[in-house]
Amino acid sequence: MLMASNGYIVIAPNRRGLPGFGTEWNEQISGDYPGQNMQDYLSAVDFMKEKPYVDAAHIGAVGASYGGFSVYMLAGIHQGRFAALIAHAGIFNMEAQYLETEENTTTASSPRRAKWHSTPPNSAAYPPRC
Repeated sequence: MLMASNGYIVIAPNRRGLPGFGTEWNEQISGDYPGQNMQDYLSAVDFMKEKPYVDAAHIGAVGASYGGFSVYMLAGIHQGRFAALIAHAGIFNMEAQYLETEENTTTASSPRRAKWHSTPPNSAAYPPRC
């Protein structure tokens, strides 16, 4: 509301992974955080920038927590759609996120599943740490 009350147009798409649209819709990001839901964001921006009241040269993205992660991902794939990107408290280390979250993310399909659940501890993929 702060942004809208200051004259900004706020695009808040109902991307995949949001609750309220059924289990299948909600689970579509499980194991695929940088996938279809990022395309949902880009599709929403593409749709809105065609509106005559939207200045397509001045579109930004802001997010915190998962939204911050989304902004980090969008930074790498937006292909010039955004003039500014702001991320706050975004997920950037999946191992740390797994250890620090209070959410139930221990299912096999979760991208935050601990690597040691499916990989032997002495695997070359996860060399011992000092």
